[in-house]
Amino acid sequence: MFLSLLWTIRFFLKVSIFMLSMDLVFAEQRIEVLTENWPPFNYEQDGKVVGLATEIVEATLKNAEISYTIRLGVWKGVYDKVLSQNDVLIYTITRTELRENLFDWIGPFAKREQSLFKLKSRHDIKIDKLDDARNYLIGLQEGDAITQDLLQLGFSEKANNLQIFDKRILAYRSLFAGRVDVVTGHDVTIKYQLKLEDLPYEEVEKVYDFDVDGGFYMAFKKGSNPELVARVRKSFEAFKSSEKFMHIIKKYR
Repeated sequence: MFLSLLWTIRFFLKVSIFMLSMDLVFAEQRIEVLTENWPPFNYEQDGKVVGLATEIVEATLKNAEISYTIRLGVWKGVYDKVLSQNDVLIYTITRTELRENLFDWIGPFAKREQSLFKLKSRHDIKIDKLDDARNYLIGLQEGDAITQDLLQLGFSEKANNLQIFDKRILAYRSLFAGRVDVVTGHDVTIKYQLKLEDLPYEEVEKVYDFDVDGGFYMAFKKGSNPELVARVRKSFEAFKSSEKFMHIIKKYR
């Protein structure tokens, strides 16, 4: 009886020491967090990365007691870097069938929506179904989920119905300059981004809604430290049910 009790105590002591050592490892380890400029989810303001998704990611990592550094970059470069390096967190990323097995997913924190927008003055543009969009030049960002989706469906620059830009804002500027017919966007994000760039949001309108599933996530590349992934996921799930999470969502509506 005494030996059994002693073994039990030693076992729990070992587990406690192991858990404490893991806490210290994550506290001392500073992970890199990468994102793009996509207001209101993530964008730079006064030299700091802010936004709806940024606040959620920061709260998740702080609750998990993980040190971090957030960096903003061009989406294609951000996406490629995360796929080449373990233990780097990426957000805001759309979960799609094409990407499913590339990442360990944490989320979602918002529903995926995607539409086509045109200038109100372009009365000639009519898109009632997806195939109608093949008749127009669509401006979009390299590496975006919707770009990958359309390429899979046979849209292309060669077919003269896609023009792919390094940055999403370049597509929006091209819309106003008359160099593309329509652009891809999200109801909330296009409004924020155009206003930040001093482009007249009141001059654009939605012309088509894509039928898309999924949501917006944070993610680690497959092969990243499973303890790190599990710790961040557990922290997010706990935070998602909090009042603070809902306050952040309402704040940006």
